[in-house]
Amino acid sequence: MDSLRNRLTMRKAYEGLNRMMGNYQVRLLEGRAVATPPRLFGERKFLERSWAADFARHIFPFINERRFEPLYCNDNGRPNTPINVQVGACIIKEIFGFSDDEMLEFMLFDVQIQYALQLTSEREIPFSDRTLSRLRAMLAAHEEETGHDLMKEEVLALALRAKELLGVDDKVRRMDSMMISSRCKKIGRLELVYTCVENLVKEYVDTEGPTNLPEQLVKYTDPGNKNATIYRARGIEVEQRLNAAVADAFAIKALCCEAYAGSAAYSLLSRMLDDQTDDGNPKDGKNVRSTSLQNPSDPDATFCRKGGAKHTGY
Repeated sequence: MDSLRNRLTMRKAYEGLNRMMGNYQVRLLEGRAVATPPRLFGERKFLERSWAADFARHIFPFINERRFEPLYCNDNGRPNTPINVQVGACIIKEIFGFSDDEMLEFMLFDVQIQYALQLTSEREIPFSDRTLSRLRAMLAAHEEETGHDLMKEEVLALALRAKELLGVDDKVRRMDSMMISSRCKKIGRLELVYTCVENLVKEYVDTEGPTNLPEQLVKYTDPGNKNATIYRARGIEVEQRLNAAVADAFAIKALCCEAYAGSAAYSLLSRMLDDQTDDGNPKDGKNVRSTSLQNPSDPDATFCRKGGAKHTGY
């Protein structure tokens, strides 16, 4: 996949695309807004020369949907977004370093992304602002229960198919499958840590007032900051933001001390720090226990079996 990243270089591709096409013309097509580059409709040669055509031909059709069947209950229907679209979008997002918000925007309005994921004929793009975060949560829960990293397994399988086409060696293939899987997990952990800090900060402000809150924690009182921190974080920024959120977690815990020991928000933040950190730093993902906190809104939510069926609290 590294050769794919080098070959396609999405950032440069988009800069060149914008220069070549000028301003997007947005029109309404059967009830939804779509990006319509000048002369694109009726001219397929441009798309056929782009990275999207390679992805649509050599990667997307070979995503193994059956691999991800354990994530869904047999009696719970199919996911709203086809699993191959979810996995394909996750791979594209991590290869090119997009944030969740950027990926959503490209899914809705960028014809190359839609073409790569074979969505150009869809009346409505089956993708929301929570699609990727839900997928990450289910993947993490499944790995905790079974020890199988489905995303890593799938990227390895896809890389094997692409090896001959792209000239990817085994070391690069293993590195990139681990990179994509690792980033997915870190975004999920960032969301967990941020939410725990946010909940305790809100309780502290409600009790003590905002004047005593340290400046580094004020951002957690802004409802819009969570989206900016998590869903607008690009791949290279996620680890840095996770480290910062962990530092904030220790700061609010020290500020509250034992006076908040009976608080649910304090208890959950303490549990999260025990689960996720070691000597003040985030643990390696493989060292996080399967009984770790998954969702502060549902402390008992773990991937388990109920009535013989696989179930998760998400």
